[in-house]
Amino acid sequence: MQALQSLLRRPAALAALLFALTLALYWRTSTFEFVNYDDDTYVTDNEHVRAGLSAAGTRWAFTTGHAANWHPLTWLSHQLDAELFGLDAGAHHRTNALWHALNAALLFLALRALTGAPGRSALVAALFAWHPLRVESVAWVAERKDLLSAACSFAALWAYARYVRHGGAQRVGGAARYLLSLSFFALGLLAKPMGVTLPFVLLLLDAWPLARRAQPGAPSRTRLVLEKLPFLVLATSSAVVTVLVQHAGGAVNELAQLDLDARLANAFHAYGLYAWKSVWPSGLSAFHLHSAYAQPGRGPWDPGVILALLFVLVTSAVLVRTRRSAPYAWVGWSWFLGTLVPVLGLVQVGWQGWAERYSYVPSIGLALALVWASHTLLLRTPRARAAAGVLAGLALAGLAAASTVQLGAWQSSRTLFERALAVEEANFVAHNNLAEALEQAGDLPGARRHYARALALHPGMPPVRANLARVLRSQGEFAAARAELERALADDPDLAQAQAELGTLLAGLGEDEKALVHLRRARTLLPADTTVANVLAWLLATSATHAAAEEALALAELLCAAPAVLPGTLETRAAALARLGRFAEAVEWQTRALALAPPSARASERLELYRAGRPFTRSP
Repeated sequence: MQALQSLLRRPAALAALLFALTLALYWRTSTFEFVNYDDDTYVTDNEHVRAGLSAAGTRWAFTTGHAANWHPLTWLSHQLDAELFGLDAGAHHRTNALWHALNAALLFLALRALTGAPGRSALVAALFAWHPLRVESVAWVAERKDLLSAACSFAALWAYARYVRHGGAQRVGGAARYLLSLSFFALGLLAKPMGVTLPFVLLLLDAWPLARRAQPGAPSRTRLVLEKLPFLVLATSSAVVTVLVQHAGGAVNELAQLDLDARLANAFHAYGLYAWKSVWPSGLSAFHLHSAYAQPGRGPWDPGVILALLFVLVTSAVLVRTRRSAPYAWVGWSWFLGTLVPVLGLVQVGWQGWAERYSYVPSIGLALALVWASHTLLLRTPRARAAAGVLAGLALAGLAAASTVQLGAWQSSRTLFERALAVEEANFVAHNNLAEALEQAGDLPGARRHYARALALHPGMPPVRANLARVLRSQGEFAAARAELERALADDPDLAQAQAELGTLLAGLGEDEKALVHLRRARTLLPADTTVANVLAWLLATSATHAAAEEALALAELLCAAPAVLPGTLETRAAALARLGRFAEAVEWQTRALALAPPSARASERLELYRAGRPFTRSP
């Protein structure tokens, strides 16, 4: 007991302990892989991130709307990892674990500064850091933005607490502390716009625990609101930019796709789910389908939604009535409700109805209310303190154990989506992503089965049809693959993946004219895609016309100017030159290709053709 009391008097030591224990819990992610759920978009297939830190990369980070988001600080963080570690998945995971451990310490320090209660603040920080709902934000490399945004928000809370506790703007250094809090808030918005609710949280904290209206010479309510005006300006600007970028990226579902009634129902259902999963974290998964997609045709206001609505209304009514006697409960509950607003699906993005990562900051409000309410009860029954300490320890141990189990799902794409299907078999997104993982591993029958199941559950997904067609083509079922691709393009003519796949398939079938139409369209849709450009160039270079060979040569020369050139690009250039009668140059480029690629009888045969003064033409 004396050791605990000594630790509570040393906040730096307690923060270090929280950091170390949290890092130990998540260190096993060092052995995890990247997953095929946004990690490709954010890191593995993102040339701007893979190139590491640079002036050009920084410009891109601040100007891009890639991934339908504007979060330059997040991009810079990923670029720094790529600069330091390349594509070492374990190192990227370790960075996430370090940030989450830092967040545990920062939250403790912020709450201690706000409340002056180190023991309760440490318990809230531990409940936050070790809860299995945190696993998604930490074990998923692409969710680095959650961790960065929260770190900045916690630092902003700490600086704000110091600003208020040291007399606000009226004392020496007050303006500097205020600007420090505002600066951390701005950085948080540059990492993820979910931090827009922080001004609302600051107003709650003014009521409790800071009790600013109860102090001598207290500022008026109007002054407290005006004090938050710079925060509100930044928050509003971030929200506007986010909506514009998400609309431009096609990520926002229109009301025609999901009406307002369904959005409101999902919002209340999500509130109930987040609260329940905070108490009983079972059935966790990387992706939870919106009920409108999971159960199409069913009305949005089912009994579960009605129950969640009643829970929110009744709880809110009770806590309003007790807000003077138990202000911590009202503040914690309002923190929970308010900080979830941006992610309730009122502006629906994607297929999900709710997501575990969205609880990263909102869950703190529930933990705050629970811990302070428990402390109030213990003051009335001092004999129960020892038992309460044991229960708290058991609860933390249980949460850490549950997090360890949940972490296992994030080892790879396959384990992640097998877990998602164990939770919800009708999850067509999980079927598609598991199929992609199986296809990459060479299990084509398994991939085909899951692509087909995804389409059976939700036929209106052209990209999944293109994926299925790719597997069918690999299995030699060309007619079936062609049918799937034509249906995908009938639904979405601008689906570049399907245009490229159909062009490649038709080229293999000898239908060059049709193939060129689709490959040129794919090239227009994906001008930076070197794979599409190489296939198009090869088809042109090995056709029988002089004009096509000239077009192929121009495209091959463009591709050869890139920093990394494939041997196939050199062969394409050689074939085009031979078709144009420039056989000496063709021999030179074909020889270069042979020097870069493993030995190939076909490539050697083409070299002999060029030496003999004959061009290479594909068999029809």
